Amino acid sequence: MDIASLTEFPGMKSDIFEQLVKAGIRGIIFRASGAGDPNIAPEEKAKEFKNLREGFKFLQDEKIPIVVTTQAPDGVASMDVNDPGRLALELGAIPAWDMSIEAMTVKLGWLLGREFKYKDICWEMTRSLKGEIVLARE
Repeated sequence: MDIASLTEFPGMKSDIFEQLVKAGIRGIIFRASGAGDPNIAPEEKAKEFKNLREGFKFLQDEKIPIVVTTQAPDGVASMDVNDPGRLALELGAIPAWDMSIEAMTVKLGWLLGREFKYKDICWEMTRSLKGEIVLARE
C-alpha cells in the first residue's frame, strides 16, 4: 500500500507532504513529539515560525489521511493535551491513541485498500476494530 511513515524532526518543512503525495503516497503515519504534538503554530503566528501547518492543511485539502502517533515509547497520542495537538486535529490529523506502529500501518493500509472515503478513514482509525486501541475516546 502507498503509505509513508515519517518521524518529525526539528526543521522539518511542510513541502515534504506535497512531495510524498506527488510520488503517489495515499496515507501517512507521522511520529510527532509529546502527546502527538506536531510542530503546528496558530494561524496568526504561522508566518513567524517554521511549522507544519501548511503541510497538514494540504493533506486535509487533498483528503490524504495523516495518522499521528508519538515518538515516546508506550506513549498515547490523544492530541488533546497541548495546543499543537489540538491545532493538528483541526487540520485533519487522526490521533493514533495507543495503537502500535504496526497496527496503525496495517489498519490504514486495509482501509485505503478497500477504498474507504476520507471521512470514513478518519473515523475508523480512531475506533478499535479488533482490540488495537485500548485507550480509545469515550
